[in-house]
Amino acid sequence: PHESACEQDLASVFKQKGNAQLPTSPKDNFMVSSELLACLHRVLNKGRGQLLLQSNCEDVAVFMKNASIEAGFMPIAATHPVTELEAVTQRAQRWAASGGERAVGNVFSAVPLLPLVSRTETEVACTIDKKPCHRVLMSAIEISNNENANLNSNN
Repeated sequence: PHESACEQDLASVFKQKGNAQLPTSPKDNFMVSSELLACLHRVLNKGRGQLLLQSNCEDVAVFMKNASIEAGFMPIAATHPVTELEAVTQRAQRWAASGGERAVGNVFSAVPLLPLVSRTETEVACTIDKKPCHRVLMSAIEISNNENANLNSNN
């Protein structure tokens, strides 16, 4: 089977050394672009895949969740949802004070979603520093209306 242009683009990004997706400005070239999410959705939708989004920055996690929904992903309800969140960093305090959407609700997971040996460097650092790691699991396939209603009522 031939790879699509999207799959070839993803493959070339993963072959590069370092982080090729660092933004040149806050609004341009953010690593989680609508183009990347659309491409991921097309690829993951073929195999009923899921996308784990996580960040140590609450505003980034909320942005990624919302951008993923716009790209066609659906959030998956967390087994252990975040019910409250303290803004511990200055960035999080500014985000909360500005009225930004909080990373709270039944789609944000309060517990790690990866096995201990698979956790990311950021997640380990958050654990050591006792700072939150904001996690949301997205599905590339449509979920049932009942599941969707439950997710929307708790966000």
